[in-house]
Amino acid sequence: MIHINVSIIIPIYNGEKYLSECLDSCVNQTMKDIEIICINDGSTDATESILKKYSEKYRNIIVISQKNQGSGPARNAGIDAARGEFVIFMDADDMYSDNGIIELLYGKAIHNGVNVCGGSFCRKPHNGILTSDFAKSTKKLFFENEGMYSYEEYQTAFGYTRFIFKTRMLKENHIRFPNYRRFQDPPFMVQAMICANHFYAVKAGVYVWRNTDKVIWYRQDDVIDGVIKGIKDILVISKERGLAVLHAEAVSELYEHIGSAYFSIFYGNVSLKTALEECVGSIDEDLLKGSGSTYLKPNLKSDDEIVTFMSMIKKKEKRLRRLAGSYKTILIYGAGRAGRYLGDFIGKSGFAGNMEFVITSDCPEGDACGRKIRCISEFTGDVLESLVLIANKEHANEMLEHAGELGFQTVEIVEYDDLLLFGGK
Repeated sequence: MIHINVSIIIPIYNGEKYLSECLDSCVNQTMKDIEIICINDGSTDATESILKKYSEKYRNIIVISQKNQGSGPARNAGIDAARGEFVIFMDADDMYSDNGIIELLYGKAIHNGVNVCGGSFCRKPHNGILTSDFAKSTKKLFFENEGMYSYEEYQTAFGYTRFIFKTRMLKENHIRFPNYRRFQDPPFMVQAMICANHFYAVKAGVYVWRNTDKVIWYRQDDVIDGVIKGIKDILVISKERGLAVLHAEAVSELYEHIGSAYFSIFYGNVSLKTALEECVGSIDEDLLKGSGSTYLKPNLKSDDEIVTFMSMIKKKEKRLRRLAGSYKTILIYGAGRAGRYLGDFIGKSGFAGNMEFVITSDCPEGDACGRKIRCISEFTGDVLESLVLIANKEHANEMLEHAGELGFQTVEIVEYDDLLLFGGK
């Protein structure tokens, strides 16, 4: 019987755009004792034909087809089918940083006798150049030193695709992805890491996350339901284990998404109200204080307060729509996550004029929402004709000052938390 060292598990739903590049990075790995398990989760695009072509050419590609159930159940199907000593998870729009990654991780795992081994993240922005330039808040996605790490010291729920996991450990301990529409991977990673207790890590960037234009509106009922349940899962586990930093990280995520939860509750998602109450009830205030975090346990809004909150959001949205409609050119100042949300909202709001994504840099690269990112100084000849909308959480005030120095007359900061609730229902 052929021994398989690693099973690469790829859930795919309508992944035709980048799937070939993803599969190429897998089949070209220097380690040949691998299998590539592709779960076609009810795709309606060319995914099926791409998988057929690759599976006919490469005998180690296994295709599992199922009705659309979501990425969690798809990954679980991959775990069940895996014959490899280790498994690793890949998203269909991502890739490995080079052809020796699987061999590197497997070799380090075996040499050090661990059940989990991983590395750092890389990012592939639209210009195609690999970089490790992430926000400071994501520092745990990287390892400054190679060596053995205790999960009790590491404590994060994110970045599971950077690691290989011992298949036997997952199967014997029934570690699976919960069936949530979103946020199913953080509870999986936490459970796997706690079970492993420690892991080995290399400094190298091993997994390439592709920066795409995909915008996910978390206010959708099935999406926010999973997020709140997933956060609660982590709060409960971290409380049981006394993992204060992980507990604070989960509370941070709750603050990120609580507005979307209020939105969904306002529009009749009764079950989410109960789930949100249970989630907040799982917060251990003493543990939170011990984390060194500045976060406090949130006080949930009453039904009347939610109505008032949503009324305020709708007024802000109406004002932004009215303002945008009075200009022929909108400059979205900021081309990151917030900028893409704002661009998606403006694009879907019926704006018929010219919309551009701009940043401060004189030499911008890449694109956002299908538009080339440009330098804001290119538009100083239209300072009276252009509306500048700032979409940035960390540097909004600096950008406001810079736009004023350039002479733009109408400059607005669009608050990120408000923006996430614009345009719904």
